[in-house]
Amino acid sequence: MKRIAVIGAGIGGLAAAHTLKRLKDNGSDLEVTLFESDSRCGGKMMSERKDGYLCEYGPNSLLNNRPSAMGLIEELGLSDKILMSNDASRKRFILSNRVLHELPEGPGSFLTSRLISILGKMRMAAEIITPKGDPDKDETIEEFANRRLGKEAYEKLLDPMISGIFAGDPRRMSLKTCFTRIYELEMQYGGLFKAMIKLGKEKKKRGEKSDSGPAGPGGKIVAFKEGLQEIVDALADELKGITQLNTKVGSIKKEGDAYKLTATNNDGSSEELIFDKIIVCTPTHVMISLFKELSRAISTELEKIPYAPVAVVALGYDKSKLKHPLNGFGFLVPARERREILGCLWTSSIFDHRAPEGKALIRLMIGGMKRPELIKLTEQELIDLARSEVKDIMGIDAEPVFTNVYKHERAIVQFHVGHEKISNNIKDELKKLPGIFLGCNTYGGIGIDGAVKSSIEAANNAVE
Repeated sequence: MKRIAVIGAGIGGLAAAHTLKRLKDNGSDLEVTLFESDSRCGGKMMSERKDGYLCEYGPNSLLNNRPSAMGLIEELGLSDKILMSNDASRKRFILSNRVLHELPEGPGSFLTSRLISILGKMRMAAEIITPKGDPDKDETIEEFANRRLGKEAYEKLLDPMISGIFAGDPRRMSLKTCFTRIYELEMQYGGLFKAMIKLGKEKKKRGEKSDSGPAGPGGKIVAFKEGLQEIVDALADELKGITQLNTKVGSIKKEGDAYKLTATNNDGSSEELIFDKIIVCTPTHVMISLFKELSRAISTELEKIPYAPVAVVALGYDKSKLKHPLNGFGFLVPARERREILGCLWTSSIFDHRAPEGKALIRLMIGGMKRPELIKLTEQELIDLARSEVKDIMGIDAEPVFTNVYKHERAIVQFHVGHEKISNNIKDELKKLPGIFLGCNTYGGIGIDGAVKSSIEAANNAVE
């Protein structure tokens, strides 16, 4: 019998343990234990209903074209409970020169949009004749965007998008690691427009229809009536018999052909346990301490991976007192605007059941890699800052009837230039430790789908 430990019961660890349990139920000779230091599963995936408002501690939604996450949802029997986003959420806005501009959805609306100047549009059109970049260079997103699309497109489109997805700084982030598909398209087709044309023709031949560009997100935004917590609850219930909550794994040591870990409970009692395989699905900063004795080299590489700090402020209002229709997904803020927020989601316009009848809920992101100091503000200071920004940008000067603040010192992992080398170094060191596998977002991609995909792969590799 193979004894396998999964450390960390965030969405990655839950997905890994779920995969192992399915394999065991199908005949694999396994004994699986899931360790979590907290009193609950899910990590940053937590939904709370407060005063009738649904507040998401971490991620707010996911895309229904992400195969790993959607496959997990289907296996859990939750497909019929999926809540589709409202049509209004298709409208997305960018703040430019203190005005909210709707993000163009197609060539026609792009040509008439006032977000990008005529010169900026001409520069973007020149992308089709721009030479292919150096395949060996680990280019920043800023360098790539300026080279292929021009400075204005970078500042007004790419920069706010990076803030919205990563809370990151595109001047430091690696295109090859963050947007591997875009890098591959340029290398394969010579450019993005050339790729769009070529792939469009291929899809037309197959009779397919795409709702995005070749590197665009596509898909539709989905969630659940009571938030993403429904996924966590389903997994936690399924894994109840193999989960040890309030149990911190302090260290991992080699023990012959197996591994010994020290597990400490809340009451201070600890025990040493032996496992044949260990899957680590914790955030990077926790991995660092786990590997200090087992592999100083891995721990050193992990220390090079930063996280962006983010504060999330939720504001609830009486709809009758709002001066803005909130008719869309929300807006992102380019760095050139010199605002105090990264962006704002009009949560109750995206999904139903997010606010009580007659009320509206919005969610603002503050901080990130460009303004990490803002995470140090008090909750009241963050609320005051958020209110000031929505008043100036959206004209909302009403008193909120509901407020909520979540602060994440380590919110989103950052893939800076050189991350590919760090990942390869870690993978090389792991070859010296057969039986140790890493899941979650360390090098498996950001977001829910990245964590699920890498953790499922780690589980399958551990069994194989």
